[in-house]
Amino acid sequence: MFALLAVWIQKLMEAYNVPGLSLAIIDNFKLASAQAFGVTEAGGTTPVNTRTLFQAGSISKPVAAVGALNLVERGKLSLDDDVNQKLRSWGLASSWGTRCDRTCSGTSVMMKVFRRCC
Repeated sequence: MFALLAVWIQKLMEAYNVPGLSLAIIDNFKLASAQAFGVTEAGGTTPVNTRTLFQAGSISKPVAAVGALNLVERGKLSLDDDVNQKLRSWGLASSWGTRCDRTCSGTSVMMKVFRRCC
């Protein structure tokens, strides 16, 4: 399976001009595979490895939103909850809106909410 995945990833990298990436596959909360592809920058020769650091940009927001919604599905969080009741070491000013549905929608604090909830 991982060999087919590697071929598919390399084709996508070529199609979208992605110079390099690293990929970790988690199965049942354990690292199943870690692979690196390409180089660290366009036109470069330094290969990517599984310890290469990349900037994640805004990817943390949708990832955290998926995590928060997973907590909702499991009944550990309600979107109507006051997020300040879940946070342990900090809180949001009421002017931000403190219900999870408002707090979690596209803000940079989403990751902190996800880490602290439940």
